[in-house]
Amino acid sequence: MVIGIVVTFLPRLSESLAVDACLDRGGSYDYAQGTCDHVNNHLYVPWSERSHRHTPMLVGMVFILGGMVVLAFGRSRTGRQSS
Repeated sequence: MVIGIVVTFLPRLSESLAVDACLDRGGSYDYAQGTCDHVNNHLYVPWSERSHRHTPMLVGMVFILGGMVVLAFGRSRTGRQSS
């Protein structure tokens, strides 16, 4: 489950930090290139529209869901054995 959380949120966190650093330096973040541009302004592109980055999120969600199922199954088996 921890792997799922890391895979899901680490890319988003690292990009957010890059965007913040770029804006702090007076630049405009180019979401298409993933770079800071000090010459041109770029429109904000919501994370949900950047489809090339959905794969890690989906893989992470599968790990999280899988971990939840394993935990629930383990707890239900433990509960039956103690009765």
